Amino acid sequence: MLFTENIINQYDSLLFYGEKAVNLFNDQPLPYLYTGIAYLQKKEYSLALKTLEKGFQYTTNKELSLQYCIFIAEAYNGLQNHNKSFEFYEKALSF
Repeated sequence: MLFTENIINQYDSLLFYGEKAVNLFNDQPLPYLYTGIAYLQKKEYSLALKTLEKGFQYTTNKELSLQYCIFIAEAYNGLQNHNKSFEFYEKALSF
């Protein structure tokens, strides 16, 4: 469901169900990723960063880690922290 809500740009719904999924599956990385994406799209960069950084600790594969790095970089960019943004874009290039 989270994937579909993201694809059809339903970010309020994505945020609603993403938060529920994070609470139910708090050690799984995908709910955090989609919830972070919803916050990014709503330009709530601090909440996006907090959510994405928490979910990033649960990643176990390169492809998902790459996605996290890109979205974390975008959150830092939205917060005007360009040094951290570049750091995570560089980290993404290492995958």
